[in-house]
Amino acid sequence: MVAEACAFKPDAVVGIGGGSAMDMAKLIAVLVSGAQTVPEIIGIDKVKERRVRLIAVAATAGNGQRSHANRDCDEHCGETQKGRRQPLLDSGCVHRRSAVDAKRPAHVTAATGVDALTHCIEAYTNKNAHPIVDQWALEGIRLILANLERAVLKARTSTHAQPCR
Repeated sequence: MVAEACAFKPDAVVGIGGGSAMDMAKLIAVLVSGAQTVPEIIGIDKVKERRVRLIAVAATAGNGQRSHANRDCDEHCGETQKGRRQPLLDSGCVHRRSAVDAKRPAHVTAATGVDALTHCIEAYTNKNAHPIVDQWALEGIRLILANLERAVLKARTSTHAQPCR
């Protein structure tokens, strides 16, 4: 995907979707200049420059909205030999423009809530997790189970823009 973007020589990279799509757009925006490779940017504040604009459009209320607002893009940077993600945390991953739809349909709210719940369950069941992570994961599970139905009902009763005809 990066090779295609490099050949195209874009002025901007647009990420549309959830966390994975946002992270991939960030990574492509950093790598498209060809100045650095993935191994050279892994870590904290190792990106030398980003020459193209990055625009983020979150399509989910969960990871997409979180990912569009932070400086990490570790989703697609590969894994170490022990199977752990390698972090990429850099201001070069921060977008300059973003769009977030504050009113989402009920089915998107429900799917996003279930996605967040699975992330909490995954964190809690990870045998390598720190005990503090277990506490956060359990609290996340508790909060999601206590509030997801209400959030979906609220989304269902909210006024949504009608599609263009």
